[in-house]
Amino acid sequence: LGDQMTFKQLILQVRETVIEADENQNFPIEIILQKLLIPYSKEDDFPLFDVVILLENIQDKRYIEYIKPSVLFSFSETGEFLKGMVIYNSLLYRKNTVERIADHFTRLLEKALFNVDSQLMDIDILSREESQQLLYDLNETGGEYPENKTIQELFLLQVEKSPWNAAVIHGENHLTYSDLNEKSDR
Repeated sequence: LGDQMTFKQLILQVRETVIEADENQNFPIEIILQKLLIPYSKEDDFPLFDVVILLENIQDKRYIEYIKPSVLFSFSETGEFLKGMVIYNSLLYRKNTVERIADHFTRLLEKALFNVDSQLMDIDILSREESQQLLYDLNETGGEYPENKTIQELFLLQVEKSPWNAAVIHGENHLTYSDLNEKSDR
């Protein structure tokens, strides 16, 4: 997805992908697995697809019966309405997680269809409660500090308490409290 991509551009891109995929829809999946040297038997979980989207009015459900996805999003058109259903593996997902995914998807559609020229990065899929939790509640970093100690003294206490814990992490590099203390003394 591009930084400035709009919802309309995304839909057109997905449409092109689906048209291209439709040209190869009758290619047997077993041959793909053989060519990719992926071992597979009908008793195993299907090795390529974990999430499946099914358009019931267009696609036949019997073609995916052997796939056993972790999540199946199934849509059907009834008159002027689009009805959706989510079937999921309860060993991998909790009910509230799947409900949250469905709520985010619904919120995305509501906002994007209201203005198809909205940039994807500007479409907020979070509820007010989720935004509050992520932006404020989880980022509450205020704390009480002893007024009679300097930052240097607090740092030395931490060095004594956990010298081998990571004090600074940048990419793959990290310094323990002991290492940082030694470097700062130089």
